[in-house]
Amino acid sequence: MYEDQDLWPIKCPSCGEEFFKQVGWLKTHTAIRCPGEGCATTIHTSAEEFGLALAEAKKGRFDPFRGMLRLNRPS
Repeated sequence: MYEDQDLWPIKCPSCGEEFFKQVGWLKTHTAIRCPGEGCATTIHTSAEEFGLALAEAKKGRFDPFRGMLRLNRPS
């Protein structure tokens, strides 16, 4: 799990919209546009912080779905 084609949950800090991006995409981008209706907030990320979160998730020490209200882990 958590390979490049797998989905990683994201929650917009402005509107609360929950959505997915592929892990591989997140490894190469540091700005994510919220798809929430009327929001269009740009969420800035750090490649280092995402890399650390990804490593912890792979070790089972971090659950990126923990704070999600609507999204569940894809089966």
